[in-house]
Amino acid sequence: MGYKTQKLYEDTYLIRDTAEEALYLIERNNKAYLIDTGMDHDSLKEEIEKFTNLPVIVLLTHGHIDHIGMSGEFDDVYMDPKDLDVYRIHMNMHEGNFESEGLCFKQPEEIKPVKQQYDDLKVIPLPGHTPGSIIILDPHNKAVYTGDAIGSGCGVWMQIPYALTIPEYKAGLETAVEELEKNGVDDTWKFHGGHYGQENMSQVQRPNPLTLQLIKDMMELCDRLMHHEKQDFTEVNFISDGKPFYTAWKTAEMILTKERIV
Repeated sequence: MGYKTQKLYEDTYLIRDTAEEALYLIERNNKAYLIDTGMDHDSLKEEIEKFTNLPVIVLLTHGHIDHIGMSGEFDDVYMDPKDLDVYRIHMNMHEGNFESEGLCFKQPEEIKPVKQQYDDLKVIPLPGHTPGSIIILDPHNKAVYTGDAIGSGCGVWMQIPYALTIPEYKAGLETAVEELEKNGVDDTWKFHGGHYGQENMSQVQRPNPLTLQLIKDMMELCDRLMHHEKQDFTEVNFISDGKPFYTAWKTAEMILTKERIV
C-alpha cells in the first residue's frame, strides 16, 4: 500500500498508487484539480494534503474502478454522466485484482456532470474505451491527460463491457483530434496516461509514449479494422465480454473482440 508522489511540472504532481495507476494533481488559481482517484486502500486525501491545502476538485476520466476507487473522500467530483452505469457496476466489482471492497466511492447521485472547462483546463470527450471517457488539456504546461481513452502506451482496451464499437471509437477520435489541433496541440505537447510505466510494455516499440501521432495512428487502425484490411490478431487473456485479441498499426495498439468491429 502507499503512494509515490513526484513533481511533474511546477504546479503539477504525478501521484502513483500501489497498482501504478497514475493520478494528477494540478494547482491552478487557488484550486487543486485531481485527475482520477485510483484504487489504493490508503487515504488519497491525506496524501494530497501533504502537497496542497487548496480545495480539491476531482475530474474522473471515466467510470472504471481503478480510476474512481477513492472518489468518496472528496466533496466535488465530476464525470461525464454517460459513464454512470459503468461507475455503478464498478462500485461492486469483484474480478481478479479489481476488488471494490474496502474502497471509498462517491455515491453516483452525488457526482456532478463534467463541465467543458475548469479555469484554463479544457475537457474533451473521447468515447470508446467507455461511453463517457474524457481527456483533459492543460495549455499552460502543454500537457494532455488521457486516462485510458487511448491506452497508456501498450494498447487501449476495447474488449471490455460497455466499450463502444470501432466505428463509434473512430468517430470519437476524429472529433478529439480536431479539438486538440484547434487548441494548438501538436507533437511537442506531453501526453500522460492513466497508468504509469505501460509505455515500456508495448509490443510495438519500447518505450511507446503517448503522442498526438499515436491518436492519428489509432484512427488508421480503426479504419483498417472497419474495412477488414489484413491485420495480425493475437489471442490474449484479459477481462472481456468475448474472445479478446491484440492488434496494432504503427504506434497504435488495441485489445478488442471482433464483435466490436461491426
